Amino acid sequence: MSANARAKLAAQQAKLMQCLTEDTSLAGFDADRLHVTAVSLLQKRIRTVERIHPCLVSTLGTSFSHLFIEYARTHQIPTNGPAADTQNFVDFLAKTEKLPQSMWKAYFFSTGWRNPRTWWYCIKFSRSVSRQPQNILEAR
Repeated sequence: MSANARAKLAAQQAKLMQCLTEDTSLAGFDADRLHVTAVSLLQKRIRTVERIHPCLVSTLGTSFSHLFIEYARTHQIPTNGPAADTQNFVDFLAKTEKLPQSMWKAYFFSTGWRNPRTWWYCIKFSRSVSRQPQNILEAR
């Protein structure tokens, strides 16, 4: 296979994956089959996150599926595996300020304490959540 043919095939595959992620139609494909495949792929991603991060599922409760669908519609499947997809979902929750307060400690340790972005999220979240002074000096 020539380099041009490979590049063309890679572009077509990328376009197909984008349509599956966004659950949209693509010329030359049966729309119903594309939709069924997109839903199946989404369910597989949800089950993978449930298996990798069960405490996140139990903490979010019924809103887990809705939040993951919101994330999945805008984020392609990462090439480096399902664990990366799970981590990207948790990052998405943190960025959109939908990560439950009880999950911040787990998020903090899962992303690595050396990451400055993590410190910023934790500080920002703790300031937005706490309405009462937490420090003895602030209470005076």
